[in-house]
Amino acid sequence: MSVTYEYKTERDQIQMFLGEMGDMLAQSSGFVQRQSKFGGNELVQVMTLGCLENGMSSLETFCQVAADLDLSISSPGLHYRLNTEAVELLREVCRIWMEQKVERGPAPAILSPFGAVRVIDSSRMSLPSELSGLFPGARHDALMKVQLAYEYLSGQIEAMTVEGDTSPDQKCRLPQALSQAGDLVLFDLGYFDQNRFAELNESGVYFISRLQSQAGLYELDHPDQKIDLLDRLKKLPEHVLSGEQVLCLGHKQKVPVRVVYYRVPPAIAQQRRRKAKQNARKRRQTPSQHHLDWQDWFIFITNVPADILRTEHIATVYRIRWQVEILFKVWKQEMNWGTMRKWRFERVLCQFYARCLALLLFHRLIARYHDVWDAEFSWAKALQRFKRKVSSLIDIVRHHFRGIVTFLERLDRDFRHFARKSQRRKSPSTYALLKLIHV
Repeated sequence: MSVTYEYKTERDQIQMFLGEMGDMLAQSSGFVQRQSKFGGNELVQVMTLGCLENGMSSLETFCQVAADLDLSISSPGLHYRLNTEAVELLREVCRIWMEQKVERGPAPAILSPFGAVRVIDSSRMSLPSELSGLFPGARHDALMKVQLAYEYLSGQIEAMTVEGDTSPDQKCRLPQALSQAGDLVLFDLGYFDQNRFAELNESGVYFISRLQSQAGLYELDHPDQKIDLLDRLKKLPEHVLSGEQVLCLGHKQKVPVRVVYYRVPPAIAQQRRRKAKQNARKRRQTPSQHHLDWQDWFIFITNVPADILRTEHIATVYRIRWQVEILFKVWKQEMNWGTMRKWRFERVLCQFYARCLALLLFHRLIARYHDVWDAEFSWAKALQRFKRKVSSLIDIVRHHFRGIVTFLERLDRDFRHFARKSQRRKSPSTYALLKLIHV
């Protein structure tokens, strides 16, 4: 296999989204209405590569990137061009890029029955207080909430939507919009919604979620008979460490679910109770005894049949959800993801979507390493290496992508050498634990 063929997918992706897509959308977005030396491609290149260098790049820094690309634009000129039409163009490039499907790589056998393993989560971004009317926070500050869908088997970021922080996660429609029959979706408690579970179950979509302690559970054979799950768990002998019951969720929905429970070690249970009390004090409340007793258990609900996922495997598969937590953490550390400076509305959104494009480019380049699971790449290390190569990538774009294959070959070598996760014997990674499961 030639080097050119080996990196063909990555080469085509970079050339399309840095060298073609901007001009394709320039007129439909309204960004370019007449002939201009600073067109759609130039906007995408300057903003994406500038944010890749520094997520908090100033207008002057973007202009320096433009100069490195043999483009001439002043700070006032760029300020003028970062308008509503620029926001629309960058948003559309992001949307189209996320819709480009990534080939699914090899996966642990335990996940092979699922067409996709999807995690939905949200992250908050602090905005200038002047934007509180557009992106209201819980108080008087301005916060933008980003809803993200991440598909674990391909490593693909499938969708991102923005909204004010006052919009609850329960209203997020990404799980229903993206999932097909046979897919698995993993939910945090913030997304717990009985109507959502009923809708997914009706569509043949599998889900795993932690159980909300106040949710109503009913006997499967007697759907009007409500049960006290915690009371049942308290009566179990101490040697029973895990188990499950098939019950109905919700007074109206009556979704049949497996309620899977795991007894928490005493030391961990005490730690969880201390945390529950601390959180209650912050809200000037007192936790109920029911809530404190709940900390003795990890409890999940799922509609995945037991012949696909056994009781002892539910908690391990659910650990996949933490991949998005790690992803947001890396983004915040390496790309200043959680903060915006005191910029005007259009500049904030341009900077946001440019950061998204930089990160989408990065994640598309590391998608190939799903074929090399044993290496278990570190996103943080890989992004640090990629950021060090920005000047080389800028030079390649300036020369109409000449040398792009050599660049990708060297980047691949760097990733394989410097971006591996450190081996952890005491605390194996999620993927290592999934590989240990034999089906």
